[in-house]
Amino acid sequence: MPAHALGPGTLEIGQSGSTKSFAAQTTKAALVPKTDTGDTIYFLDGSADAPEITEEWTLDVTLAQTFDKDSLLDWLLTNSGTTMPFTFRPRSDAESVYSGDLTVVSAQIGGDVKKKNTSDVSFPLAGAPTRKAAPGTRG
Repeated sequence: MPAHALGPGTLEIGQSGSTKSFAAQTTKAALVPKTDTGDTIYFLDGSADAPEITEEWTLDVTLAQTFDKDSLLDWLLTNSGTTMPFTFRPRSDAESVYSGDLTVVSAQIGGDVKKKNTSDVSFPLAGAPTRKAAPGTRG
Protein backbone atom coordinates (compact mmCIF):
# COMPACT_ATOMS: atom_id res chain seq x y z
CA MET A 1 0.00 0.00 0.00
CA PRO A 2 1.55 3.33 -1.02
CA ALA A 3 1.98 6.15 1.47
CA HIS A 4 -0.47 9.04 1.32
CA ALA A 5 0.42 12.72 1.22
CA LEU A 6 -1.10 14.90 3.92
CA GLY A 7 -3.93 17.07 2.59
CA PRO A 8 -6.11 18.46 1.44
CA GLY A 9 -7.86 17.88 4.73
CA THR A 10 -9.49 19.65 7.66
CA LEU A 11 -8.53 20.78 11.15
CA GLU A 12 -11.14 22.41 13.36
CA ILE A 13 -11.03 23.46 17.00
CA GLY A 14 -14.01 24.52 19.09
CA GLN A 15 -17.53 23.60 20.07
CA SER A 16 -19.99 22.49 17.41
CA GLY A 17 -21.48 25.56 15.78
CA SER A 18 -18.56 27.81 16.73
CA THR A 19 -15.54 25.94 15.41
CA LYS A 20 -12.46 27.69 14.12
CA SER A 21 -11.02 26.22 10.92
CA PHE A 22 -7.22 25.98 10.81
CA ALA A 23 -6.83 24.15 7.48
CA ALA A 24 -6.25 27.18 5.23
CA GLN A 25 -3.21 28.33 7.28
CA THR A 26 -1.83 24.96 8.38
CA THR A 27 1.37 23.85 6.65
CA LYS A 28 2.00 20.91 8.99
CA ALA A 29 -0.25 18.92 11.32
CA ALA A 30 0.51 15.78 13.31
CA LEU A 31 -0.91 13.89 16.26
CA VAL A 32 2.19 12.99 18.26
CA PRO A 33 2.42 10.42 21.07
CA LYS A 34 5.09 10.62 23.74
CA THR A 35 5.61 7.40 25.64
CA ASP A 36 7.40 7.40 28.97
CA THR A 37 8.56 4.12 30.43
CA GLY A 38 9.40 4.32 34.09
CA ASP A 39 12.20 2.37 35.71
CA THR A 40 11.86 -1.21 36.85
CA ILE A 41 12.16 -1.41 40.64
CA TYR A 42 14.25 -4.35 41.83
CA PHE A 43 13.92 -5.79 45.32
CA LEU A 44 16.44 -7.53 47.52
CA ASP A 45 14.54 -10.82 47.29
CA GLY A 46 15.03 -10.88 43.50
CA SER A 47 11.53 -9.81 42.53
CA ALA A 48 10.80 -6.76 40.44
CA ASP A 49 8.02 -4.26 39.86
CA ALA A 50 7.35 -3.71 36.17
CA PRO A 51 7.79 -0.13 34.99
CA GLU A 52 4.76 2.09 34.62
CA ILE A 53 4.17 3.14 31.04
CA THR A 54 2.44 6.44 30.36
CA GLU A 55 1.48 8.01 27.07
CA GLU A 56 0.74 11.67 26.40
CA TRP A 57 -0.45 13.14 23.11
CA THR A 58 -0.10 16.50 21.41
CA LEU A 59 -1.48 17.98 18.22
CA ASP A 60 1.54 19.71 16.66
CA VAL A 61 0.72 22.34 14.04
CA THR A 62 2.69 24.82 11.95
CA LEU A 63 0.64 27.87 10.99
CA ALA A 64 1.26 30.55 8.39
CA GLN A 65 1.06 33.87 10.22
CA THR A 66 -1.49 36.51 9.33
CA PHE A 67 -2.19 39.70 11.23
CA ASP A 68 -5.85 40.26 10.34
CA LYS A 69 -8.33 41.10 13.11
CA ASP A 70 -9.70 37.52 12.97
CA SER A 71 -6.31 35.83 12.67
CA LEU A 72 -5.66 32.40 14.13
CA LEU A 73 -2.82 33.90 16.19
CA ASP A 74 -5.23 36.31 17.90
CA TRP A 75 -7.81 33.53 18.36
CA LEU A 76 -5.18 31.36 20.06
CA LEU A 77 -4.12 34.24 22.31
CA THR A 78 -7.73 34.99 23.29
CA ASN A 79 -8.58 31.33 23.98
CA SER A 80 -5.28 30.22 25.54
CA GLY A 81 -5.81 27.86 28.47
CA THR A 82 -9.27 26.78 27.33
CA THR A 83 -10.07 23.10 26.74
CA MET A 84 -11.91 22.57 23.46
CA PRO A 85 -12.81 19.67 21.17
CA PHE A 86 -10.95 19.23 17.88
CA THR A 87 -11.36 17.19 14.70
CA PHE A 88 -8.51 16.40 12.31
CA ARG A 89 -9.03 14.73 8.95
CA PRO A 90 -5.62 14.28 7.32
CA ARG A 91 -7.13 13.92 3.83
CA SER A 92 -10.60 14.74 2.58
CA ASP A 93 -10.73 11.33 0.87
CA ALA A 94 -9.37 9.45 3.90
CA GLU A 95 -11.50 7.02 5.86
CA SER A 96 -10.21 8.23 9.23
CA VAL A 97 -11.15 11.28 11.28
CA TYR A 98 -9.39 11.89 14.60
CA SER A 99 -10.93 13.82 17.45
CA GLY A 100 -10.55 14.60 21.13
CA ASP A 101 -10.11 17.46 23.53
CA LEU A 102 -7.09 19.76 23.58
CA THR A 103 -5.91 22.75 25.54
CA VAL A 104 -5.56 25.87 23.41
CA VAL A 105 -2.15 27.53 23.73
CA SER A 106 -0.76 30.72 22.24
CA ALA A 107 1.66 30.76 19.32
CA GLN A 108 4.59 32.96 18.35
CA ILE A 109 3.53 36.25 16.79
CA GLY A 110 6.07 37.77 14.39
CA GLY A 111 9.49 36.70 13.22
CA ASP A 112 11.92 37.64 10.49
CA VAL A 113 11.39 40.97 8.72
CA LYS A 114 10.23 40.78 5.08
CA LYS A 115 9.55 37.04 5.43
CA LYS A 116 6.32 35.08 5.48
CA ASN A 117 6.68 33.68 8.99
CA THR A 118 5.17 30.57 10.50
CA SER A 119 4.43 29.59 14.10
CA ASP A 120 4.84 26.13 15.58
CA VAL A 121 2.28 25.28 18.26
CA SER A 122 1.85 22.11 20.29
CA PHE A 123 -1.60 21.58 21.77
CA PRO A 124 -1.68 19.14 24.73
CA LEU A 125 -4.48 16.57 24.43
CA ALA A 126 -6.65 15.29 27.27
CA GLY A 127 -5.92 11.61 26.74
CA ALA A 128 -5.43 9.84 23.43
CA PRO A 129 -7.26 10.94 20.28
CA THR A 130 -10.09 8.76 19.04
CA ARG A 131 -10.50 7.52 15.50
CA LYS A 132 -13.80 7.21 13.74
CA ALA A 133 -14.84 6.52 10.18
CA ALA A 134 -15.27 9.62 8.08
CA PRO A 135 -18.83 10.35 6.94
CA GLY A 136 -19.64 8.44 3.76
CA THR A 137 -16.85 5.85 4.21
CA ARG A 138 -16.79 2.25 5.38
CA GLY A 139 -13.61 2.78 7.47
